[in-house]
Amino acid sequence: MPVSVVLEDMRSKSYVLNVIDTPGHTDFADEMVAGVRLADGAVLVVDVVEGVTLPTKRIITHLVSEGVPFIVVMNKLDRLITELRIPPADAYFKIRHSIEEVNQVLRELGSSERKSPERGNVLFASTAFGWCFSLASFARIYRERMVVRVQPRHGAKAAPTFDPARFAQCLWGNVYYDADNHHFTKQPVRAATAHAGAAKLPRSFLAFILEPLYKIVAQTLGENPRDLQTTLAQLNIRLRGDELKQDAAPLMRLIFHRFFGGPTLFTKRVSQTVSERQAIACGVDGLVSAVVAHLPSPCDPSAVAPRWTDHLYTGPAMAAAAASSDDAAMPADPFRQAIAACSHADDAPVLIHVAKSVNFASTREFEVLGRVLSGTVRPGMRLSVMGESYVPDEDEEEVQTVTVGDLAIFNTRYSLPVAEVTAGNWLLMRGVDGNITKTATL
Repeated sequence: MPVSVVLEDMRSKSYVLNVIDTPGHTDFADEMVAGVRLADGAVLVVDVVEGVTLPTKRIITHLVSEGVPFIVVMNKLDRLITELRIPPADAYFKIRHSIEEVNQVLRELGSSERKSPERGNVLFASTAFGWCFSLASFARIYRERMVVRVQPRHGAKAAPTFDPARFAQCLWGNVYYDADNHHFTKQPVRAATAHAGAAKLPRSFLAFILEPLYKIVAQTLGENPRDLQTTLAQLNIRLRGDELKQDAAPLMRLIFHRFFGGPTLFTKRVSQTVSERQAIACGVDGLVSAVVAHLPSPCDPSAVAPRWTDHLYTGPAMAAAAASSDDAAMPADPFRQAIAACSHADDAPVLIHVAKSVNFASTREFEVLGRVLSGTVRPGMRLSVMGESYVPDEDEEEVQTVTVGDLAIFNTRYSLPVAEVTAGNWLLMRGVDGNITKTATL
């Protein structure tokens, strides 16, 4: 279901995100297509154990064909620990293989884009444990919770401070950590002991991320609470006696909740009505930062408008271009110009793309879910409805006029009434469903 939420990034800056969760199963392909049509970007969630399945490959193919950029979340890392029970070193290679499967699909589609954690477009998550992080957000955890005696450059000596951004760049790939000398290196063994049988250095992703996660899980499931308390003290995490007596599953979620930091502004509001273990995943600020950095915003028309004006919009200007190759003679199209500018000025023409109809149990009528491409929509407006089969300049008799009813924005199972919706936003609209079968343009 769609939801419009306010979330904070790692700098505590708030953003409005319009999010729609589309099932990956092939039986719901139409839901995925409708969601992609509304969105400017996507977050592709991949089960790290299963890797890229056929439905996932189809989704990537559709995203590339639609020109929709996406980031990747490698989900269910908990399965590597509690279900497969593979050691951290093997878990790293499994994670890397699943990421490379995504890149292989992109290469097959002719895309030059590459997904990789050090680029910030790959994140890691566990729905069961309730966390999500990027390399940058995990580096921040070390800065805030731990005393890190390393400098993020190869061969550097210990220093009292470090740059989390540079530190994050050392947390993936063929970068190893020498704990004795407190520095990173590209060599898997120490230069002084580089001989057959010499002990290999651990990869930085294992030393700083996987092994601490494994340790927390193992000690939470273990029978010695003192070991867990010692580890929690090292992480500056304090739990009350009654909290430590919880069962393993809720205790683990609570520990990870404290480890990855408290909820953001939005999740604090959610936590007032549901228990802490049911709140939105901790570390969501890392996800928001990745979305802001790698996915376009409607507020940046230069990044978003070409997809709509060149790929999706077919208006009078396109019809004129098809009839004549003389660009100078092409009539100006106010809709195309307003879409290109994402204009919500009072004199901007109103254009809405309707993706689907939705029904709430509390109402007997359908509401349409759409995206405002230009202008500002208000109740009482008179708009023209052009259905799926409408052809510009040919089916004018098929155009019907409707009056806009109540407006709202989605909030999962509920909708929040609003007085107006401006360009770049999603909306729910009443009063027009009788003239729309599935998708339409208003």
